[in-house]
Amino acid sequence: MRKPIRSAQLLLVAGLAGSSGMALPAAASDALWSLQAGVSRCVETSQAQPCRQAEARVKGLTRNPAYARASHLCQEEISELSQVIALLPLRDAVPNEVMASVADVQQACLPYGF
Repeated sequence: MRKPIRSAQLLLVAGLAGSSGMALPAAASDALWSLQAGVSRCVETSQAQPCRQAEARVKGLTRNPAYARASHLCQEEISELSQVIALLPLRDAVPNEVMASVADVQQACLPYGF
């Protein structure tokens, strides 16, 4: 079972990104934080409509300019989250795992300016 990401971990990732020369704009995490809110609504209800909206947010990350320069790990985590969200309305996914997947996306993608 994956552990949820902590604020200190995000700060560490942000610090490492900044010291390594990776772009990390001030609003870089906006897409990642709004993703968490959208997925939370899906997890809370497990209803089709909120989950479709959450899926759309995840797919929106692939259209973000940062996606093209993101690591393979970041892209893979986005893909995995998209697949897991689709399983929630079918009751084939555990809400804790879905939120852990959101944390994985945040951690893997934050350094790339999402």
